[in-house]
Amino acid sequence: TMKSLSNAATVAIFLTMFSMFTIQNASADSYVTIGGLVSHVGSDGYTDQKGFHTYNERNNNILGIEVVNEETQVGLGSLWFSNSYGNEGGLLYASKYWKLNDNVKVGALGGVVYGYKDWQINDRLRIGNELHVMVAPTAKVQYENLFTQISAYGNAVVVTIGIKL
Repeated sequence: TMKSLSNAATVAIFLTMFSMFTIQNASADSYVTIGGLVSHVGSDGYTDQKGFHTYNERNNNILGIEVVNEETQVGLGSLWFSNSYGNEGGLLYASKYWKLNDNVKVGALGGVVYGYKDWQINDRLRIGNELHVMVAPTAKVQYENLFTQISAYGNAVVVTIGIKL
């Protein structure tokens, strides 16, 4: 299907960028996201015609990887997830962080998200069929090789957990 092809293309593009970034930046940190929670601020969830709430605020099946240059704190990342409408989706992004101390960084993510139907996307953010632009303020807290990250995507607050390789 078209969705599978688009997801495969996203994976291929990310792996290429990931490889180039890793080769050029031997001093890079790699983060693997293995899950997370989502909550929508100020919303009870979207209700479809059958009265079913489709914001799956506790089951978004998040899996991702991010590589961040230790010196510049600039990175590249990709996330795969089930979005709040139950669609499979992906996010390809660049990141920039500023270290507050040894354990806490603040930053911003910016990129392209796939997987939202046209009526689920703000028209100003749409760049194609099921594609839209995304910018998210974020904070990452790390303790040894474990991390948690909190990011704001519109009214969705996403808290992820993972490991630093």
